[in-house]
Amino acid sequence: MNNGPYYTKVKLSLLMLTYAVVNTIVYGQQRKFDAFASVGCNISQIDGDQLAGFDKFGFNGGVGITYQLIKQSKASIEFLYSQRGASTSLFFNPTNDVKIDLDYVDIPILFTLNDWYIEDQNYHKVFAKTGFQYSRLMSNQTNFEDFEEPLSTISNFDISYIIGAGYNFSKKIGIELRYNRSLRRIQDEVVNNLGGFKVYYWSFRLNYHI
Repeated sequence: MNNGPYYTKVKLSLLMLTYAVVNTIVYGQQRKFDAFASVGCNISQIDGDQLAGFDKFGFNGGVGITYQLIKQSKASIEFLYSQRGASTSLFFNPTNDVKIDLDYVDIPILFTLNDWYIEDQNYHKVFAKTGFQYSRLMSNQTNFEDFEEPLSTISNFDISYIIGAGYNFSKKIGIELRYNRSLRRIQDEVVNNLGGFKVYYWSFRLNYHI
């Protein structure tokens, strides 16, 4: 069947329209993506270890990418290294303190709401965020014999939720506070009256937007 010149023009118009739409989307995405790096510290505790208080100090840091959804909100994904666990005191004394060290690679997916827009510099001063995080256990260790067997049965992953807020000093530099709480127990067995571990921690971060 011969469609004739009319159908040829229609096909050509559709191809041109498709190209224009794809080009606009790609160009818009290039402008909306933003990369950043972060470094900071955690203070954490573990439910089920019989050690009370946020007394375990650790480091966190990594990189992330944000995508602007609308003017005041963004979605982001991050790739982080994070140290957490539990301890009998915040400033660890190797002679008499008990500790549990858990090292993770974290992948948080977050939604951010921004406010206090600085128009002449094109950035927001304050923000709040929430989301979920998948964590993969890299290593665990303890200096207390009673914890060795419970830690040998610990899960190699964790899933948690995050709430946080922060302040940007400029378009490039800002600070952030986060609270992270496990949604599952990372160790279900109870060994020597220890187990069913669940991790909670606070994070303080310095963010640098590239």
